[in-house]
Amino acid sequence: MNQSISKFGKDLNILYVEDEPMVRQVTLAMLNKYFKNITTAENGSEGLKLYEKGNFDIIFTDITMPVLSGTEMVEKIKKVDNEQIIIALSGESDAKEIIKLIDLDIDFFIAKPIEKEVLEHKVARAIRSFAVNRLDDDYSEKLYNKMKEKELKLFKEYRIIQQELKGKREVLDFIIDSTDEGHGIMDGKGNFKLISDVYTSIFGYTKRELQRLSCFDITDDTYKDMTKFVLQYGKEVGEVHNFVKVCIAKDGESKTISMSLKSMYNGEAFYVLIKEISHPTVKELENSHIPFSPTKIEKRAKDTDTAEDFIERSVDINEKINKFEMIDEEFELVINRIQQNNTKEAAELLYKLADIISSLQEFGRVYDALLELANGLSQAQDIESADHLRDLLFGISDDIFQWRKGMFVEKDLEDIHFFDDSIISNCIQTKNYLSHQEDDSELELF
Repeated sequence: MNQSISKFGKDLNILYVEDEPMVRQVTLAMLNKYFKNITTAENGSEGLKLYEKGNFDIIFTDITMPVLSGTEMVEKIKKVDNEQIIIALSGESDAKEIIKLIDLDIDFFIAKPIEKEVLEHKVARAIRSFAVNRLDDDYSEKLYNKMKEKELKLFKEYRIIQQELKGKREVLDFIIDSTDEGHGIMDGKGNFKLISDVYTSIFGYTKRELQRLSCFDITDDTYKDMTKFVLQYGKEVGEVHNFVKVCIAKDGESKTISMSLKSMYNGEAFYVLIKEISHPTVKELENSHIPFSPTKIEKRAKDTDTAEDFIERSVDINEKINKFEMIDEEFELVINRIQQNNTKEAAELLYKLADIISSLQEFGRVYDALLELANGLSQAQDIESADHLRDLLFGISDDIFQWRKGMFVEKDLEDIHFFDDSIISNCIQTKNYLSHQEDDSELELF
């Protein structure tokens, strides 16, 4: 964990709710590494009472507990403060409760039994999220003091809207027409079992209607064979990232979505994450980069390169590993410093990262994506929502962290290109957001 993030976390107030004494004792020992001020509770009812009396920056909670469950406690806390940072600790039997927590805009999930590396990564993200919110509050106050009399009225209106939309971390999301991600669970045949509200907003069906359908029923004919292949691949490999396909909504409209899935219960079910993206035609999609296609999947399954094999044959790899680690640690700090008109520092860091990757011939596609994004950041001006841009860049940062960890730290990647498609997709999404800003800057406001 970055030292500055770790130091910041020491002063935070933490509430930890867990009913099993042994689990509570073991997890508390792990949390003490990151936080000094930890208050514990044995069930949701006790945790809620402590929350009402205290002032907690981050809450860790089990889901299934007596008296008052973690889900019920979170629901009551979110009614008081929808921006409260909460991390849910979940077991395999908590699938239904997880969907409810997703609809409550829970921040992070950690699967039980808790792994040290996973906990450290989630804790770092939670601390970073809290720090960014505090930074935004300080920046807003400074901006308020500098405004002219005419602009002050607009700022007050903005604050009123912000209160009305409590629970939305980016007030401008509805202006730039961004979409949320949809979470759900399908069985091994692709039938919908549990879905969040985002599915209904994208496809126009009610939850009851969707639960009588399979993913094939709403998939465009052009992509049905590919979808079948991807589900089979997900069962064999365990997960698929950012598979792009065209679906048909209830009103007949084409919807282009990105779908990621993770196999559960030995392939008997899938945890699914979807998000709607821009609407190219089928012909345009066929001619563009589609992260997963049957041809590419077959090639990977037959001809993959492991991290150990790659490192063994690489030249000067230790020097590159050290550079990757330095850039990875610096990336989070640079992202946190991004403001509306300051993206040059992030661009310079991505140029450095692309330069290192350019020496690894196997990662030419990743190099192209990073270089194109760096060019976009270097030319960006007057970003509407620095928060949204930071979230997009943190997605890239997380992918690079996981890639570096699997490649050069644990060296356990069976396919060195496992994270390529996720990194490239996030780079494209961020570049498209920057392009949207450039289009908007040409409009005159009266």
